[in-house]
Amino acid sequence: MNEQTNFTTIGNKPHTPIYIWIILVILLFSVAGSGTLYFLQSMSTKETTKSMQTQIASLKNDVAKLQQEKIDLDTNLQTTENKLQEATFVSSTDPLFYSLDGVLATVKKEIVPFNYTAENLESRATECSAIHETGYFDNLINTFKDTNIIVYTFTYTGEGQAPNSYTLKVLPNKMRYKTFYDFKNDFDMCAAGGEYTARMDSKWLLIESSCGSGYSDGSEKRIGCTEIREKIMTNLELN
Repeated sequence: MNEQTNFTTIGNKPHTPIYIWIILVILLFSVAGSGTLYFLQSMSTKETTKSMQTQIASLKNDVAKLQQEKIDLDTNLQTTENKLQEATFVSSTDPLFYSLDGVLATVKKEIVPFNYTAENLESRATECSAIHETGYFDNLINTFKDTNIIVYTFTYTGEGQAPNSYTLKVLPNKMRYKTFYDFKNDFDMCAAGGEYTARMDSKWLLIESSCGSGYSDGSEKRIGCTEIREKIMTNLELN
């Protein structure tokens, strides 16, 4: 009888309903899933942050490069503007205006001291039968003391015959010549193959080199010096 009573007591003990266990399992999985999702989101956020930091660093480098390029461009632009201003300044004060359009030639411009002597000019005058008073050329040389001559040397670069260079000398009209004859009477040469007075105005005197006798080597090529001279003398002006 007692055994039966005990059995009945055990069988009647309260037990947890199965749906409670199901709910607990679901809650457990939910918590675990939430934790896992949070962990994954956290990892993803860190990776995203790191990636963004890398991109920001790259963008900063690009911006720095662009800023440096801008500085370089500004510097180059300023240099170019300075050169243009210098070129404009030189052009505005240059005694010669000319064009070589269509002629294959280069030009070299240099400034040299006045290198004529009284003996040299007097010898030229004698060859040309020009009459001057005694001591005239000494006074002329003294007038041009400390004067510079601007020399333009043109070189023909096309296919042609010699001579292939042509020279123009420009000096200030310190003698205040009124006529070309007066200038010619003092500086001209009568010997072949030298240099000759070309033009003048109230400010400048122009002396040109000879292009030779015009001898041809039979090749029918243009003489470089003549090619340059003919072009320049059609448009040359004294500023």
